[in-house]
Amino acid sequence: MPVSDVVAVIQSWDAHGHALITQRFKLALAPGLHAALGQTREFYGVLCALTVSSAVIGRWRSVPVVTMSALLAVGLSIALAWPAGAIVERTPPVALTATPVPAEWRLVWQDGSSFPSRHALAAAALAGTMLLAWPPLGIAGYLLAVAGGLTAMFFGAAWLSDVVAGLALGTVSAIAARSLSGLLAGLVARNWRPIAGPQTPVVRSYSRAS
Repeated sequence: MPVSDVVAVIQSWDAHGHALITQRFKLALAPGLHAALGQTREFYGVLCALTVSSAVIGRWRSVPVVTMSALLAVGLSIALAWPAGAIVERTPPVALTATPVPAEWRLVWQDGSSFPSRHALAAAALAGTMLLAWPPLGIAGYLLAVAGGLTAMFFGAAWLSDVVAGLALGTVSAIAARSLSGLLAGLVARNWRPIAGPQTPVVRSYSRAS
């Protein structure tokens, strides 16, 4: 399929998503949605708690590795987001089209390019970490990540393709972070030696045979 056709399909889906979600913005729903699924400490706190829980339930000894994976995944996702946004430089829906989203609710979301959705990106990085630690809880994490991405669309901060790209890059970050943390844990395990404590002298007695 030619690139122009792919771009046309993406634009068509973005337009449909914009009409179905962003253009149906309701001011009465804004505070609750943003508090529960927006870029808030509560939302990311729940995801972090679920990430640690996935390690405890799946295999409690893996908590350090899963914690390291989560930190690396979020760091990698941020590192991927900035160059991607600089290359694409995509204008968010609220700045490009007439939307019912008031100005005070536009300021709480990301500045600059809407690609990729950094909210969906960070959420997917944690959800992917959960999925690798304990799949049932990871599925719940991805449902939250998708809901967070749709919330970004509701406030006009992202197009549908921005959310999809954020979810994909977040997942890639989680997979790469888990592999890297596993390698680091293996290196530590192979090279770690316990510190020897003070040695107690062994006194041996010898009896002379008669």
